[in-house]
Amino acid sequence: MERHWRPGKLAVDESRVAHVSPVVDGIIREVKARLGQMVSAGEVLAVLDCREVGQAKLELVKVRLGLEFAQGQYDRTRQSTENALLMVDAMLAGRPVPEIEQLFRDRPIGDMRQQLMGAYSKRLQAKAQYESITRPESVGAVSEATIIRSRADYETAESAYRALCEETRNQGNLQIRAVEQKLREAQTA
Repeated sequence: MERHWRPGKLAVDESRVAHVSPVVDGIIREVKARLGQMVSAGEVLAVLDCREVGQAKLELVKVRLGLEFAQGQYDRTRQSTENALLMVDAMLAGRPVPEIEQLFRDRPIGDMRQQLMGAYSKRLQAKAQYESITRPESVGAVSEATIIRSRADYETAESAYRALCEETRNQGNLQIRAVEQKLREAQTA
């Protein structure tokens, strides 16, 4: 048997080796793979305790809660605004107060419900009063000053009601845009 001695070097096949290093500082609590062991992509090699990762997890929980809150706020605002706009449409169509109250009884509208119903009722009342004193059978029974005052009250109530309807539409659209923006920011975060 013949032996030959040759100088050489025994090395690991570099095409089959991956060098892994953590992207954060921390303490290794557990090693799940050994040197030379075959591993697959996605397999846990070690468990690392890291303050940065803990902070990141906390931030993630906060952001998820913020997203949940923003989504709820968006849903509530959108629903109440849609209902308020539908109420405005019903009022502009001239529906009677009891019918409007029945239609929107259990639907969220928010602060606008009282304001809209108050302005609409005041308008209807002023209109009815003006129409009652300007009937042909009332001519001469009511002074001209009372008729002028009643017409002014009706026109004022009509103007306030129309302005509130307009303001409701504008504010509703602005509120929806604002909560959409907050929702997008929460989704991005």
